[in-house]
Amino acid sequence: MVAPAGLVLAGLTARSGQVGIAAELINARGGVRFSVGSPQQGCWLLDPVMCGPERIRDLYAQGSRGADLAVITGTGGLFDARTVPGGFVEGTAPGSPAHVAILLGLPVVLVIDLSGMSQTVGAVIKGITSMDTSVRIAGVVLLGWSGETHRETCRSAVEAQGIPVVDDLDGIAALAEHPATGRERGAGASVKKHPDNPVIAVATGTQPEWAYLLSAEGAQVVDFDPRTDQTPDCDGLIITGGIAPDLRTHVASGKPLYVEGLAAGQLAKQLKLDLSSGDYDADVYREAVALDHSLMCEAGQRVIGVDRAKAVSVTSPGWAPMWGWRTTTRLVREGFQRGNVSATSLGIHPAGVAGAVERFVAACAGQVPQ
Repeated sequence: MVAPAGLVLAGLTARSGQVGIAAELINARGGVRFSVGSPQQGCWLLDPVMCGPERIRDLYAQGSRGADLAVITGTGGLFDARTVPGGFVEGTAPGSPAHVAILLGLPVVLVIDLSGMSQTVGAVIKGITSMDTSVRIAGVVLLGWSGETHRETCRSAVEAQGIPVVDDLDGIAALAEHPATGRERGAGASVKKHPDNPVIAVATGTQPEWAYLLSAEGAQVVDFDPRTDQTPDCDGLIITGGIAPDLRTHVASGKPLYVEGLAAGQLAKQLKLDLSSGDYDADVYREAVALDHSLMCEAGQRVIGVDRAKAVSVTSPGWAPMWGWRTTTRLVREGFQRGNVSATSLGIHPAGVAGAVERFVAACAGQVPQ
């Protein structure tokens, strides 16, 4: 499978305007969007920390299958990533848009909001291009200029550093390149179809890689919007967004249910469980270990995920924690599980947890995960 041409559209900050430009570009030219950093609606998530840098090329090829253009959007600054254990990382931070650009060998188009600066933008470009020479800045998009004189002054400052300024969507798309050559396994080549084809419902907002990998394992995937739709009749259910529909009937049915992120706390309240949450930073990477067998993991399995909701835990009888991890001050036991129900604030990448998709599909087909 030949992956399409692509580029990384990143900003100096999370609010530079890169997400809006990416949406406009895909609407005008077609193609597929990926996200680096936080999940975005309808975008495959590329996270080398959670799924391993060796999987990024395959995920890019699978997610862009059949597309003519792929746009990877950084939700933070070019060199920004979530906090990793130990804090500051010198150079290119793992999981940043710059890191993904290096792994794929793709060019970067940098979006800069000029509000409050002028010729300083040239110094900014000089610093960025010298930060890591393996990150190729192919062009710069300038936003927020106050007038033509301001715009042209900033354009000259950028181009004096040898980087062209791009003025329109066609110019941005023209900078896309095919990823650097490397081994690609091809979509679905490494998984075996499950013969029973269970029906699995996933909530709108769940990253597309979940649906793709579930389908590749043989499941029939049904998408629904928990804000407006009734929960479909299904053999298993996955909720990874911020909204949990009323799940009490599904829990009572005994069918597999996996809930992740803010929705996990909502499920605990629906079930009237004794709920507590952490008092430390959320949206950071956690190195976690599975405390027992669950729908997604074997006991003792280690993963890297993102704590999306300051951890949730319950003390109600009959429920056990799903994960354990250490902060600088204590051991955290997080999530709650019982039977075919697993819920957690820890966001995982389905491609980064060995056996997770296979275990869930098997459970939905009536097989007990071992």
